[in-house]
Parts: sequence; structure tokens; C-alpha cells
Amino acid sequence: MLPGGERRTSLSTLSGRRQPVKDRGAALLPKPSKSHFRFAATEWAYARELATAPRSAGVNVFYHDFYTEKLWGKDLVVFFDDVYRKRSRFCAIISKEYAERMWTNHERRSAQARALEEKGNEYILPVRIDETELPGMPPATGYVSTAQYSIEQIAGMVIKKLTG
Repeated sequence: MLPGGERRTSLSTLSGRRQPVKDRGAALLPKPSKSHFRFAATEWAYARELATAPRSAGVNVFYHDFYTEKLWGKDLVVFFDDVYRKRSRFCAIISKEYAERMWTNHERRSAQARALEEKGNEYILPVRIDETELPGMPPATGYVSTAQYSIEQIAGMVIKKLTG
């Protein structure tokens, strides 16, 4: 549980492209791999299912519920900024709940800062739970939708994206 009563659900497999920042949280993460996915707490079931498939396929996954005891006491503002801005290869987000929550907005801003640094290279891979538009998210960015694909299908796309 986060300050303000928000429940945290996130999924991440981290990138080896950049050197990890030496901070207090880096040691608790799995070895660098490839991406970070974030959903609001109300999409917990989506996030858990999306976390399990890549992990089962051998992709190093960081998912909050897999590491709760290691995150306990960490400075989450610093830690998750590092994950979203510096360590992830991809980030996937979008829902009404995501757009309205305090922690997900902090993470969105970090992800968008990284997307700007990527100079047009794909970084944010939107997974739409609903039709919400996120501030700063160009509408021309390609996305997948849970209205068209099951989470199992999206998880398969994630694995292909990360390993293909």
C-alpha cells in the first residue's frame, strides 16, 4: 500500500541498454532485461496476468507484488523515477484510473521524460483499458486495446516484442 491508500501494481522487466543508477533500490531488482508496465490498482488483474506470462517465458520481470518485502521502506518516489526514466526499455500504460491517480501520474511523467529522450524511438507501448487520453500522449502512438485483445494475447505480444 502506498501513501494516500493507493495499492501499487506494476510490472517491469528492465533494460540492459543503460547503466543502472547506483541507488538504494537497484540491488533489489532482477538482472536488467527489457520493459516496464504500469496499471492503476483497479487493473490489478490485468497487471498480474501480464506479469506472469513473460516471467513464465524466462523474461526477468519486476512486478510489485513479487517484491513487496524488498520495496518496504524504500523511497518510492526516487526508486520508481529511476525505473521509468532510466532502467526500462519499454513502458505501457493507459486507463481512466491510471490518469487520475497520484502515483501513476508521477510515473507517467517519468516515462514521458524518458520518451522525450528517446527522440522518436518507441518507448511507451500503450495498452488501453478504456478510451482515456493521457496528457502528453500523442494520439498517433500505436496501441493495443483490451477491447480487441485478451490480456493473454497482449502478454504474447509483449514476449514477442521483447525477444523478437
